[in-house]
Amino acid sequence: MLEIGCGRHAKWLRGVAPQFGHAIGLDFEIAAQSDAENGYMLCVGDAHHLPVRTGSVDVIVSANVLEHLADLNDALPNSPARCGPVAG
Repeated sequence: MLEIGCGRHAKWLRGVAPQFGHAIGLDFEIAAQSDAENGYMLCVGDAHHLPVRTGSVDVIVSANVLEHLADLNDALPNSPARCGPVAG
């Protein structure tokens, strides 16, 4: 799971990370850190440059972020392609 705009404290992400097995939080105002025991990693970055490979996450979450972006056409490049195939 990737949360774009997780916020400085990544409170929501920290709470749901155990349910996903592994979660990544991305924000431009966060200190990079990793907590493997609790299943999450926090990365410094923005919606224009996602730090994940194609097919490497199952879910992308973003709340209260898009309204802060200057150009929505340039934001979240290929974000659906970053998700892996749906299990059948």
